[in-house]
Amino acid sequence: MSFEETDSEESVSSRSEVSSLDDDFDRIHLESESSDEEMINDEVDSNIWNEIKPESDDEFMEDYGLVEEVTSTSEDNTIDPIDCYRHFITDEIIELMVRETNRYAEQYLQTHEISRRSKFRQWEPTTDEEMLKFFGIIIEMGLVQMPKLKYYWSSSQLYGSEIIRSAMSRERFELLLKFWHFTNNNNKKSHSKRKLADHKLEEKEGYMRNVGRRCAGCYEKGREEQSREASNAAAKKVKTFCSDCDKFFCLECFNDKHYTMK
Repeated sequence: MSFEETDSEESVSSRSEVSSLDDDFDRIHLESESSDEEMINDEVDSNIWNEIKPESDDEFMEDYGLVEEVTSTSEDNTIDPIDCYRHFITDEIIELMVRETNRYAEQYLQTHEISRRSKFRQWEPTTDEEMLKFFGIIIEMGLVQMPKLKYYWSSSQLYGSEIIRSAMSRERFELLLKFWHFTNNNNKKSHSKRKLADHKLEEKEGYMRNVGRRCAGCYEKGREEQSREASNAAAKKVKTFCSDCDKFFCLECFNDKHYTMK
């Protein structure tokens, strides 16, 4: 075989291999385009499948939940904000607050030693009308907040509320706030007791801090009705100490402190 024949065969073989590679490339390209089209079609199908259609176009007409009818106090039967307020703050609730506030004030004045200059001596029983004003002032204070209580009665341009000043004096408001009550404190029910903590009452000996120490519980009870000096003098001298509380207690006060009603 001559050199020219060999070269011609190799050239034909080379062209054949290139043509085969081109065919493979075209086939891969076509497969890729077909795959892309399938992916696009799958996405379109997925979007169509995920589309949420309403079950009905009918208007929602049902009433669910607690439905309350507010009674209007106006002549044209228009429901005002005060009607909604009085729907929840009823006459019964106002009467309860008036009754128990007056009761607690009387109980407090009878069981506590009141000084001559004490503002508590100015107390007079409250009424339904005054309690409504008092409750309204509390709501107003929640809407318009100021740094200190006394600022609501200030006459300065920066602070002060004309609505509150015209409704009630500051002294009267503070008295009502002091005695404001919802229940009778004398209605005590017998309950079993449960232990609050695993504290131990231990006797301390040979320790200087124990000499002449007074029961913290007796002192706290005395302070409710007596002066500091009188309460300290009336408290029991003890050597029994609760290390967890870091206080001295007699046995009775220790039990009262560490047990509570269920």
